[in-house]
Amino acid sequence: MKKLAVGIDLGGTNTAFGLVDENGDIFAESVISTEKYKYFSDYPKYIEALCEAVHALCNSVSFEFELIGIGIGAPNANYHTGQVVTPANLWKFSPDEQDPREERRMFNIAADIAAKFEGVQVAVTNDANAATIGEMVFGSAKGVKDFLMVTLGTGLGSGFVANGEMIYGHDGFAGEFGHVIVERGGRECGCGRKGCLEAYASAIGIKRTAFELMATMNDKSPLRDISFNDLDSAILYQHAVKGDPIAKEAFRLTGMRLGYALASKDCDVTLPDLARLADVFYIGGTKVGALFGEAVVITNPSINRDFRYMIKRQGGMLAKGRLLGIQFETLFEDGLYYELADHALAMSDILREAVKGAGLPLQVDSPTNQLFPIVPDSLLEKIREKYAVTYMNRVDESRSCIRLCTSWATPDEYVDKFIDALKAL
Repeated sequence: MKKLAVGIDLGGTNTAFGLVDENGDIFAESVISTEKYKYFSDYPKYIEALCEAVHALCNSVSFEFELIGIGIGAPNANYHTGQVVTPANLWKFSPDEQDPREERRMFNIAADIAAKFEGVQVAVTNDANAATIGEMVFGSAKGVKDFLMVTLGTGLGSGFVANGEMIYGHDGFAGEFGHVIVERGGRECGCGRKGCLEAYASAIGIKRTAFELMATMNDKSPLRDISFNDLDSAILYQHAVKGDPIAKEAFRLTGMRLGYALASKDCDVTLPDLARLADVFYIGGTKVGALFGEAVVITNPSINRDFRYMIKRQGGMLAKGRLLGIQFETLFEDGLYYELADHALAMSDILREAVKGAGLPLQVDSPTNQLFPIVPDSLLEKIREKYAVTYMNRVDESRSCIRLCTSWATPDEYVDKFIDALKAL
């Protein structure tokens, strides 16, 4: 008799599940809404609905099989205890909850589901860890002993593998990238802290970015007619593909500056790593010497079909596209791309130390070619008299955040002159 297992992906919006075998082949799959059961008091109803749907899925298969286990990937899941612990985007207390103590939000999901499937072993782990294991066993990281995986969805998760083994940590929460502070005093995260990476680089984060852009950009956009609750990352993507300026800028801000991030001394990810672990990525070039354009690299042949014709219909294919390829081929000869990026980063490092030395705080201490100092409005006016800077956002009544950017073409003497001017101001 064939042996199958149920895999459950518990997301903040939907819960997807399927019947799979040891080769990773899927025999049946379905989905229920997670969002429908958003409050703490809804959790028992959610378990009931999920288990009913899983039983129905098992009964829909036309052949007999042995159900040998159920594996669950869920946010904030502890592999050791089988619990989902105070999840940021799940089963929160309703506004009228009389006892909103966070320590009550401990959900014994493995045991609760096991009670509905007698004799079947049930295990739960962090959703990003589950995805990491999937990539290690069946996907792009097959055979790779040491790697990091970052998952983007309603939130942002991460999984670490060292020497071929999943790293859980003593409490099951090792390596939570999503809740690393990237902007001190920044956006409030679902976990209650401010400035977490998840508040920026996630489906919810990019939506918040889009609404911030609508407040600072004057471009016309159909997005302005969509309420915050109705907008989601899929809608943003659809409008970005159509060329909507706000949607495109939201995606640009969320994933910008790949070249400089790769060259950063704080990053050990290489282009071969990306080619091995990513289905598709793109490489910017204009600030490292390219005359125009960006290179899209598709490593997964299954998503490459008709791509040429899709970009042609959207006006994204150049008549002389060969020139674009030649310039990137030249940039990657003899490490030229990295050499040019390193120069921009060196100039940025000098500026960073000068800005800090002048007593100006950084809104984000970025390791890239970009700096985001917070300056008094009086100083901003003086800087603008001589230099082109990008205004980012209002910090408080008397200070604003600006962006300073270096490139391959930034001369040392220009940096020195700016530093001298900053000291004089």
